[in-house]
Amino acid sequence: MQRILGVVKGRVQGVGFRYFTHNLAADHNLSGWVRNRSDGLVEFEIQGKDTQVDRFIERVKQAKYPAKVTDLHLTELEVDESSDSFQIIK
Repeated sequence: MQRILGVVKGRVQGVGFRYFTHNLAADHNLSGWVRNRSDGLVEFEIQGKDTQVDRFIERVKQAKYPAKVTDLHLTELEVDESSDSFQIIK
């Protein structure tokens, strides 16, 4: 089990990227959240089985048009046993 904080740079606001990550998290049975930041980046926290988290991250890196990821910074966090859903934070 792992928990990751990710910061995504590129064309990721105003293109449905948060909804893409929400659906991706659901497909991989992951919990956490995603939100736009005021600096134009998108930030997410994701938690789940190692293989599912790794697949999620690979898919985020390959986001399709109109989104385009140019950089992804990941930080490993301590697992939060109380996390059980994924939400889009407005």
